[in-house]
Amino acid sequence: MNLDLLLGAIQTSGANEDKQVVHQAQREADKITQDAQKIVTANRQLWWREQQEAERLDATRTLSKANRTSTYSAVDVKQQAVEAVLVAAQAELKALLQSGQRSGVIENLCREVLTVVTLPGLIRMHPGDQRIVQKLLVGKTAPALRVIPDESVEDGLIYASDDGKVIIDNTFAARLERVKPVLLEQIAVTLFG
Repeated sequence: MNLDLLLGAIQTSGANEDKQVVHQAQREADKITQDAQKIVTANRQLWWREQQEAERLDATRTLSKANRTSTYSAVDVKQQAVEAVLVAAQAELKALLQSGQRSGVIENLCREVLTVVTLPGLIRMHPGDQRIVQKLLVGKTAPALRVIPDESVEDGLIYASDDGKVIIDNTFAARLERVKPVLLEQIAVTLFG
């Protein structure tokens, strides 16, 4: 009987130890589960903050891009308005050349060149305007200048010295191109202050 008691005591003792081991394992598993839940919760919070930050950055980028676009658009609109006024002014000046004042304008363009020319050379101008420069050359003690008709020169004249070192483009279009930056600035100031 003592043996039975001893075996029973060992079994009871073993069962108690097994229960303790199981209970300890259960506590460890619960602690690991709680730690895992804390990590998952922390990761979710971190993910949520990152999402919010990404959305904020996207909104900031979109707003910044919209601001740049609207600024560029405003600048583009102003630039287009200035250029439209310049184009209209050029059309009005072209109309002036087509009116009865053409010969006076061409004569002034020719006179400007002839006052500064000191070298023999060639003057190219529209065939219809040749008589204007020929009239200005009569009695002028100037270098030898040859006048050549050139259909491509619409309004004004182009002078080239015989040695090719001096070229004066005093056509209406070239003069407008030279003053275009100044005109654009003056138009912008007039329109937009």
